[in-house]
Amino acid sequence: MRRGLITGMAILTLAGCSGSNDEALLAWQAEYESRLETLDMQLLEATEASEKRWEQSGNGIRKMSVEYREHYDEFFSQLAAMRVVVDEFTEQQGKQDLLIASLKEEVDRLEAQLTRLQAVRTTQSSPAPRRPAPTKPVATPKPAAPAFDVTGIEVRGGRPFVAVASHSAQSLNEVRLLEVGEAFSGWRVSRVGERTAEFISGTGSVELTVQ
Repeated sequence: MRRGLITGMAILTLAGCSGSNDEALLAWQAEYESRLETLDMQLLEATEASEKRWEQSGNGIRKMSVEYREHYDEFFSQLAAMRVVVDEFTEQQGKQDLLIASLKEEVDRLEAQLTRLQAVRTTQSSPAPRRPAPTKPVATPKPAAPAFDVTGIEVRGGRPFVAVASHSAQSLNEVRLLEVGEAFSGWRVSRVGERTAEFISGTGSVELTVQ
């Protein structure tokens, strides 16, 4: 449209000029049209370049969007995996705490048994007061007392056990758990009650109470 308008103006100009100037006007018109074509070409190239840049920018934005989404998904996948690890660690820590508490209770119980055992040993090591000689015939002597003490009664798996330790025991490792039928220092367990246990040997039977 612009070129047509300019061409029309050039024709009007030529119509008002004399023959001597025709050649000059025609030359001017040709040069002007050449410049217009050059400008049109430059405008077209600029437009195409601009459209290409816009297309490249759009592709770059889409690529960045895809990469961002991939990083976003990867980050949340790692975060979910970390949460699973933290939950497992918390569960294991809870189990360890329960185990430690149970072991502490067992140690406290055994230490209490050892304390009672040491107190009984101290009492038994004290010299007994002399008794006056009996004036009547001495009754049949009782069987010799076992050389150990009963430190506790336990029930495990529905079966009763008696904890015994020799008079010379110095640590918890020397405490033995016996059930009915088992023997210790020549004495076999024949019965286990709530606070007492009966032992049998070749010299007879004896009932000991938890110390």
